[in-house]
Amino acid sequence: MTRDAPASPRSQVLPRPTDRLTLAGALQVSPICLGTVGESRAISHAFDLGINFFFLTADMHWPLYDATRRGLMDLFRRSPSVRDQVVVAVVGYPAQSEFSHMPFEETLGYTLGLGHIDLTVAGGSYRSDFAARKEAFEVHKKDFGARAFGTSFHDREMAAEAIREELVDIAFIRYNVLHPGAETDVFPHVAPSSRALLYNFTSTHPHISPELFPKLGLNADYWQPDITDYYRWVLARPELDGILCAPRTVAELDALDRALAAGPLTDEQYTYIRDLTDLAGGKATLVEDPPTTA
Repeated sequence: MTRDAPASPRSQVLPRPTDRLTLAGALQVSPICLGTVGESRAISHAFDLGINFFFLTADMHWPLYDATRRGLMDLFRRSPSVRDQVVVAVVGYPAQSEFSHMPFEETLGYTLGLGHIDLTVAGGSYRSDFAARKEAFEVHKKDFGARAFGTSFHDREMAAEAIREELVDIAFIRYNVLHPGAETDVFPHVAPSSRALLYNFTSTHPHISPELFPKLGLNADYWQPDITDYYRWVLARPELDGILCAPRTVAELDALDRALAAGPLTDEQYTYIRDLTDLAGGKATLVEDPPTTA
């Protein structure tokens, strides 16, 4: 494994759940956006940590968001004022305009206390379908009370264009140690002054598990990063405003909070995590001197 210092610019501070970013000129959102959870009480706990940005689906993966919906309903029962303190994004995947309305209506009807959708998201967009989906979602968003429109992109070049031209209020892209393409396709092409926000998803893929360490020839002398260190790795990029994440439990939320409070990775830690991925993929070999980071 090699450990040259990273050449890319890196953030000197990490976001915290209590931080707020301006979305669409009006909404205030935390840099941590919470999607699927494994236990409904994680939603209220996230809110108590300062997270106010939540992500639901209107159609695809509906069962995976059951605990999130139940958690939001529990949170809204606290007080009528709570709903005004949170921002809820709802994603829809159908590309046909005639099917892009009803799933959002059903989400509103099912999720008691939601009342309106703050942000509609066109999921899994490519250049070929982006314009049509944006038009359909913009037409319908007023029906749900939405004040913002976003897209999760599977086309990085289109994501960069949409951010640069402010065709969206927020873009979600995939970036992690195993899929670093945004370093060339997105990050150099977006301006820090852009009004559109940029959030990441699948940040922790591929975390090297404790079971895999000995199979890679790594003993106890080698630093084993926690899964939360991969959030720190992703958020080292200053171009990213935040992350869409899926901690399953209250304990995992607390671990994420502690990791962000710990601050940025050192240069050695940052490069070492990338080297671990190369090692697991057969693209690197072990070094004789284990790193001293911990």
